[in-house]
Amino acid sequence: MKIFCKYFRNRQGTVAVEFAMVAVLFMTFLFGIIEVGRVFWTWNTLQYAVETTARYAIVHQSATNSDLVTYAANRMSGISVDTSKLSVTTATTTISGISFIEVTGTYAYTSIVPFLPAAMNSINLTAKVKVPYVL
Repeated sequence: MKIFCKYFRNRQGTVAVEFAMVAVLFMTFLFGIIEVGRVFWTWNTLQYAVETTARYAIVHQSATNSDLVTYAANRMSGISVDTSKLSVTTATTTISGISFIEVTGTYAYTSIVPFLPAAMNSINLTAKVKVPYVL
């Protein structure tokens, strides 16, 4: 019994065990901050792309939907965009005699953190802009 008592008093390796317990929480927190930052960066870039695409659609009224998707994808240059995950729709409305063009962009954001649940791994980001124009 005296042989086992010396092992209970031995404190070598306690720092490694404490680090192992804290490191999981720290790494989860760190990757969470990075991922939230990427979500906001992607959404902000999408919003900018939709705003410039609305201006492009006003000037180039004969542009097709694929032209607008290509234009929006080119405006999202800060991130690598998979154009199959990007959709752009346009609609024109008239309110009180003023014509508006409304451009909506949707991007299926995919996380780079591999251990997130499937529900959190893919988020649909949406940006919308309504701009008045003269025919």
